[in-house]
Amino acid sequence: MTKGQRFQYWRHTCGWTQAQAAKHLGYSIDTISDVECFRLDISPRLARAATAVSGVAYQSLENPLVDLVTTDGRPFTSETFADWRLKHCVAGDELKPKDHS
Repeated sequence: MTKGQRFQYWRHTCGWTQAQAAKHLGYSIDTISDVECFRLDISPRLARAATAVSGVAYQSLENPLVDLVTTDGRPFTSETFADWRLKHCVAGDELKPKDHS
């Protein structure tokens, strides 16, 4: 699997369109499309943004030779993404970190 395919798999696992991923990540739709179509590589900044909004380990997005995993080492699935979202985000479409103070 190429990095672009891996990124697309990550996005689909999150249940997002390119537009939704762009919004959550703070990138343009063109950037998301360019990564998925192999015109751009996944930058470290983009991979870390994906970690911040989904709990995927950025190293697993950057390395096509390993499985996608969460930051705590579990396989990255729609279920682990949903768990991460419940623990780390406010309800709703916006991915806003919970205030844990």
